Amino acid sequence: MTIRKYDSSILGYMSLFKKITKVNAKDCLVIDGSLIFFTNPGQAGLAVGKAGKNIKSLKTSLNKDIKIAEWSDDPSKLISNLIFPLIPESVELSEDGSTINIKFKSSKERRILLADNQKKLKDLKEIIIKYFPNIKSIIVLQ
Repeated sequence: MTIRKYDSSILGYMSLFKKITKVNAKDCLVIDGSLIFFTNPGQAGLAVGKAGKNIKSLKTSLNKDIKIAEWSDDPSKLISNLIFPLIPESVELSEDGSTINIKFKSSKERRILLADNQKKLKDLKEIIIKYFPNIKSIIVLQ
């Protein structure tokens, strides 16, 4: 994981996240006005809360879209966590470590990731490159 500097707004988001969810945020990113909180492995369910209560509370408090994902030092696993509830058939790092290939069982799930002019895929690339600068591209296979 790369070293990041936090401004006061990010620290405020992370503090509110902990206050509402009772879970420490490992990191927080702002992507296109949405907030992505990373938790330690196994804590995303606790952070979401029963019937999504904590996410709803965060959305209301911050007036932003919220996503919670579990952190992983493995880029393939991190991608799987970020695209959840989509479940890929495989997420593999290329031999040279510069490309990640995502393969889905159904074309419907693939279309969801590629919808809206590939916005979700572009956001995913932006996130992954922040933490794993050696990865240059993400390819969605059929």
